[in-house]
Amino acid sequence: MKTKLFVLFTLLALVPSLQAKRIVLEGQSNTLFGDYRVESFDSPCTFSSKDCMCYLATYNNSDIVVKIVVWKEPLVTKYLVLSDKLSVQYVNNQNYLGVEKLENKFSGEGYSTIDQNMDRLAYFHQKVIRQGKLNEMESLLLIVSYFPQLIVKGSGDHSL
Repeated sequence: MKTKLFVLFTLLALVPSLQAKRIVLEGQSNTLFGDYRVESFDSPCTFSSKDCMCYLATYNNSDIVVKIVVWKEPLVTKYLVLSDKLSVQYVNNQNYLGVEKLENKFSGEGYSTIDQNMDRLAYFHQKVIRQGKLNEMESLLLIVSYFPQLIVKGSGDHSL
């Protein structure tokens, strides 16, 4: 009886920490990573002491899991693209959507851009992906399609 009560209380304690996810985007990355799926969390996540919208992207031909944190600032939205292989940020301002190395202010969260894992040619090709202001879903669609190109082949086991 005590064991059953302990299990019940443990499960009830864990329920608030579990966040429901729903699929917001699916499509083809046109890379070796294959098709992607992007899921959103029902509640904001806390990143660097700030509540942010978070997404989780997965690819069917890769074991890489990508967390995308939407960091909003006046006149610019930054999409922090975080994985165990490579972390970068995509910036969407009034003029363009493009990739940048992750800012130093996020190193306190344990993330930084590791140049050895990044394809520099792809990086410079993605400095401006599209001109103009994009909404969040348009930005996410481009980010999950372009991000796999940045990862140097052989920078880790990603089932390719």
